Amino acid sequence: MVQAYTFAQALEAAGRNLTREKLVDAMESGALEGPGLTPFAFSAESHSGYTGAYVFEVNPDTSTTIVQQPVVTDRGDGPVTPVQAERKTPEQIGLLEK
Repeated sequence: MVQAYTFAQALEAAGRNLTREKLVDAMESGALEGPGLTPFAFSAESHSGYTGAYVFEVNPDTSTTIVQQPVVTDRGDGPVTPVQAERKTPEQIGLLEK
């Protein structure tokens, strides 16, 4: 769902009369936030996407068990640290009417 919401945000930012160039420009603008649990860092300089991970197990009864809380790092040798931000809802990133 996070990927779908992020893609919908990119489509909205690209505007009417969609072209590949408009979509790429929207993705590389650095303005997309996405509703993920880790920061979204796709830009013209970096196509990293989400900059961290959140690991959980889906149990047979469909409940989930957290294996690792959301963490972030860089692409180099930076430390792995807990996420310091709150997850944004689709409404907060402008995808659904409030």
